[in-house]
Amino acid sequence: MREGSDVEVKKIIDVMIKLSQGDLIDYKSFGGYFTHINDPVLKDFLKVWGKVEVERNRQDYVVGDTVFQYESLKRKYKDYQGYLAEVFMIQVLWNNQKRTIDGKHFNHPEAIKIPSFIYIDQRYRLGSGKGKEIDIFASAGRDFWIAESKWHKDPVDEKVIRNLIRQKELVREKMGKNLRSLTLWLFASSGVSASAKKLLEDNNILWSTKEELNSLLEYSGLRKLPEID
Repeated sequence: MREGSDVEVKKIIDVMIKLSQGDLIDYKSFGGYFTHINDPVLKDFLKVWGKVEVERNRQDYVVGDTVFQYESLKRKYKDYQGYLAEVFMIQVLWNNQKRTIDGKHFNHPEAIKIPSFIYIDQRYRLGSGKGKEIDIFASAGRDFWIAESKWHKDPVDEKVIRNLIRQKELVREKMGKNLRSLTLWLFASSGVSASAKKLLEDNNILWSTKEELNSLLEYSGLRKLPEID
């Protein structure tokens, strides 16, 4: 069928019925009408087609806008992954209060003692400005934990570690002499680069991969992370 040629309504209906058989759209055989497009890709295609062919918008503008929307959605999805991991990390801390955990879960040579927390905040802000939001901020009196979640496809690099160290200094500055200890914990789903690993070790920062966090969750009697990579 050539572009721009007329198509009989019956043929269009036949095609749509076939699409409904694949659950791409809803078709009510009793009454012979279509109600809903189930497939998101088909829905977006029809939106783009309508803007180009019906509204006569420039194709390059429409394509550019569609790509922008998909990129924005992808970024929101990655934010959701990181947020979800934070929730699981908080559960680990809360469930293991006053317990000593094998350091292997944190890539640390010694066992890690979890304190009794007064509160655990998520997305805690140290103040206004870039880099001042902490994913997880936990207080146990004069002892604190700060944690960062990075659910990334690639290993975490030095930049993330340096920002975590900067947050540590900001907390020290804010708490002053009242601060007794400050523990840093990083979740890096796909691990860390060689240079980042050295920086973590040099600064005594705990870190866990997805596999290690799942092991921690299992140890804590909690569900593992969902498979949403």
